[in-house]
Amino acid sequence: MKSRFAAFVLVLVASLPVAALTPPFEVIRDGLQPSTVVLLDREGRALAEEFRPYQNLRLEWAPLRSLPQPMLRTLLMAEDRRFFEHSGVDWRAFVAALWQNLWSDRLRGASTLSMQMASMLDPALIPSAEHGGRRTIAQKWDQAQAAAELEEHWSKEQILEAYLNLAVFRGPLQGITAAAWGLFRKAPDRLEAPEAAILAVLLRAPDASPRRVAQRACRLLRRIADEADCQRLNGLAADLDRGSPPPRHGAAAALLARVAGGGGQQVASHIDAELQRQLEARLAQLPATRRAAVVIADEDAVVRAYAAPATRPDPLTERVPEGLAARMLALARAVDGGTVGAASLLARQPVAGGPPAQWRSLRRWLREGDFSQAPLGPLLDDHLGSSRAVLADLGKAPDDSDALDLLGLLVALTGDGRWRTVRWRRDRGAGEGPRLLSPAAAFVWRQMWATIDGRDCVRWMPLVVGGQGALVAASVGGHRLLARAEGAGAEHSLQSVVAELAAGGLEPCAPPAVPDGVREHQVVFAATEAPRQEWIITGHEAAAGRIPPRLARIVVPGARSIVDGRAAETEPGFSVEFVAWPPLAELRWRLDGRELGRGGRVRWSPRAGRYRLELLAPDGGVIDRVDFAARGPL
Repeated sequence: MKSRFAAFVLVLVASLPVAALTPPFEVIRDGLQPSTVVLLDREGRALAEEFRPYQNLRLEWAPLRSLPQPMLRTLLMAEDRRFFEHSGVDWRAFVAALWQNLWSDRLRGASTLSMQMASMLDPALIPSAEHGGRRTIAQKWDQAQAAAELEEHWSKEQILEAYLNLAVFRGPLQGITAAAWGLFRKAPDRLEAPEAAILAVLLRAPDASPRRVAQRACRLLRRIADEADCQRLNGLAADLDRGSPPPRHGAAAALLARVAGGGGQQVASHIDAELQRQLEARLAQLPATRRAAVVIADEDAVVRAYAAPATRPDPLTERVPEGLAARMLALARAVDGGTVGAASLLARQPVAGGPPAQWRSLRRWLREGDFSQAPLGPLLDDHLGSSRAVLADLGKAPDDSDALDLLGLLVALTGDGRWRTVRWRRDRGAGEGPRLLSPAAAFVWRQMWATIDGRDCVRWMPLVVGGQGALVAASVGGHRLLARAEGAGAEHSLQSVVAELAAGGLEPCAPPAVPDGVREHQVVFAATEAPRQEWIITGHEAAAGRIPPRLARIVVPGARSIVDGRAAETEPGFSVEFVAWPPLAELRWRLDGRELGRGGRVRWSPRAGRYRLELLAPDGGVIDRVDFAARGPL
């Protein structure tokens, strides 16, 4: 009965349609995209990769010539020992398997590598769950015909190469490159005989237990007359399920978080691999708890290095403190306009009953504290609004930007004053924007920064410093750095990183050229600081070393207050005092458009009514105004 049934099956399958035409080998090879996103340095070499598999994890295609011969010999012994002899179907094995499957409960397969490859190309040849995960007789016949057709169009070497790159070895690992890295942390051309034996066993049974894999691999090595180190095979097999493999390249890996989309992408960058290596080596010397991150760009706003902790979130993608960018631009513009400079004297307004104000130059405030804490106050009032508007026009929302946005601003403010879009990808064109300030102001603004180790071309400025961490900027020759780190004392750690990078030859250290409109000027301070040389924009020398008049504000009377002048009804010489802070001699007072006097204090004989009191700078510009009411004689 069974023989008659077998004859019927053979006649039936012979009448079934032949499998679909075989696609060209090159279409399969070139169409298989890795499930990785790879970051390339400026020389086109791999810097970092990130696995983004949709289903299976695939790495790059491995050419057959790159694979070691012992590995190929082991594979063929396990899967298809007569591969180079048959024409797609090993009929001797095929008939023997068919006979055994008809008369025995123990099922046997007889698929050659060509037949397995044909199944990978045609989903109709894949076994279905309805038949216990095994092919039907009809599928088997179609598979044989497809294999014969494959052999007519592809060479044996192409079939073997495609098979090794398409086969799933274990879990999601598809292809010899992914399997070699995922299971053994090796490239395919580095595989040894025991590892090749394990891969050969996995081709037949990807889900087998580690113990069964080791046993079968040991038997396979003995069959090919290799000395089988079964103890080593046990150790290798025990690590088969140790978890997802790490990326093979990790330099500047944090930049890949800025790349959207799935695998198959190669992103060319401007990263300098040697500078990246130096930067990562410096950061590795810091405690992990610092979570230090640094980005370095050149004078054209092109990113040359970007190092951040492997764990996310990347500190450089976190929002910069609110208003910081606008405040920086406003200060630079105030320098350009002569409102303030490195030698300007500043102090916080004293509290009633507290210690008197301590006047220090802006340079000292920045050297001994941080930019965010410098008491600039009203000096920036005339520039903050326009600075926010400029940043908005550039597409950089002041309160929703990260380190790269801030770095672009730093490059402009410490370079020639012109905005350039920060670029780290080579497929992004250069973008030059408007001039934010004059080259002279940019030079002076950078010279305000503190030097490191006394080197004029190595300067830095702590932007925000606190118990939670620090955000600092630095300029080393033609490079600009922005760095972030966590924890108390983080700014000192970052300063050491900048100093080490400069000492390690970040680039030849040459002081910047002095632009037109700037001169060095001997400043004599109207406070406790010793005289010194400062870079001043030509025409602003007279204000150097003095308290900026625009810092002054009316202290008395208060806004919308009521001045009690009723004593003037009985005391003809009675007057009230208007007070400004700081009490500068060159200040001017005006009440309802009428000049009252000069200096930090003036007196006024009150009359009942409502008034507007204005405080003017020496040039006549209004720097403060107060509306108040007065009681007194009419």
